[in-house]
Amino acid sequence: MSTPAQAAQALFELTYDTVPTAMFKAPGRVNLIGGHTDYNEGLVLPAAINFHTVIAVSPNSDNCINAVSARFGAEVQSWQISSEEQQDNDNAPWFNYLIGLCRSFLLTGLDIKGMNVAIASNVPLNAGLASSAALEIAFAMALSEQNQLHLSNLALAQLAQRSEYQYVGFECGLMDQMISACAREDHAMMIDCMDMSAKPIEIPDNLSLLIFMPTQPLKRSADDYHLRQHECAQAAQHFGVESLRELTLSQLEQGKASLSPTLYKRALHVLGENARVYSAGKALQRGQLAKFSQIMAQAHESMRDNFELSVPQIDQLVDSINQVVGDKGGVRITGGGVGGCVVALIDHDYTEAVFSAVEGEFSKQTGVDVTTFICHPSDGVHQLSIEQA
Repeated sequence: MSTPAQAAQALFELTYDTVPTAMFKAPGRVNLIGGHTDYNEGLVLPAAINFHTVIAVSPNSDNCINAVSARFGAEVQSWQISSEEQQDNDNAPWFNYLIGLCRSFLLTGLDIKGMNVAIASNVPLNAGLASSAALEIAFAMALSEQNQLHLSNLALAQLAQRSEYQYVGFECGLMDQMISACAREDHAMMIDCMDMSAKPIEIPDNLSLLIFMPTQPLKRSADDYHLRQHECAQAAQHFGVESLRELTLSQLEQGKASLSPTLYKRALHVLGENARVYSAGKALQRGQLAKFSQIMAQAHESMRDNFELSVPQIDQLVDSINQVVGDKGGVRITGGGVGGCVVALIDHDYTEAVFSAVEGEFSKQTGVDVTTFICHPSDGVHQLSIEQA
C-alpha cells in the first residue's frame, strides 16, 4: 500500500503531467484529555498521530487554485484567486477548506499566487481525529512557503482556525490546528487555549497509544457539539465572564442556585476538565501511570454525566478496556465526544490483552465491530523532499 506522500506525488503527476515542486505533510491528532475545553479557552492535551495528509504542489500562471483529491475522486476543482466573496463548491466540500484558507490569507493582507495541488491522506474520516485540520495545515504551509511568506506554525494554525469558522462554518477551537502545526514527535502537547502557549509533554516509551473506532456510526449529531458550545457560552454570560476559563469553582458553586441544572453540569465539566488536564500532564511527566489512569477515568465520567456526549456502546467499550488494564493505563472517550472513538494510553504489556477483549468480548456482547489504530506521537507539519515520497 502506498504512503500518502507516494499517493499525492503519483496523483499530481497523473493529473498535471509533471513532477510537483514541493510537498507538505501534516498529521491528524488524538486528544488524550481536555474534552470541549478548547473553545472555552481552557487546557487540552492532544498528540499528533502518524496518520497524515500530504499535499503536492507547483505554481501555475493562471491565478487559480487547481486541486484534486485521491480520497474524493479524480476530478480537478478550480477557484479563481480573489478577495471577493465567491460561492462555495457544494459538489466538493473538501475543496471549501482550501478556498477558505485562501480567503483567510487574502483578507489578512497576504498575497498568494496560483498553484496546482494534489492531496492524499490516511487520516480516518468522521472519527474525531482532525482530518480537516490536517488538510488545512498542510495547505496553509503550502500557501505560506510557495508564496515566500514563511509564516510561523502558530500563525498557520490561527489562519486555519479562522478560515474553518468564517468560511466552512464550523465554530471550532484552536486545538486541532495548533497540534497539527506545532506537535513534536514522541510528545503530547499541553496547550493553553487562552494565551496559545504550548508545552511538550513526553510520552513514556513504555506506553502504547491506541485508538478504537467502532465501524458502525455511534456518534451523536454535530448539532450536539454546537449545542454544548452554546450552553457553555450561556453559563459564562450568566457569570459575566468572557469564557468559562475565567470562572472559578467557588464562583460556580456560589451561583449554582441561580443556574439551570444543565448549565451547571456543563460548567462543572469544563472547570473540572481544566484541572484534570493539568494533573494528567504532570502525572505523565512523573511516570505516575496509576494517577494518570484515575484522571482519565474521571474525565470519561464527566463527559458521560456532566457533558452528556457519550453513548452506551462507547461507555461499554471504555469499561471493557479498563477491566483489562486497571491502573496500568488511561482510557476515555475522545473526538470531542461527537466522533465516537476511544483513546487509550496503556502499558505495552497489556496491549494484546486489550485487543482480545475488544475484538472478542466487547464485539460479541454489543454486535459492534471496532477498528484499532496503533499510533505513534508524530511531528507537526513540515515540508517533504520529493525524494521522500
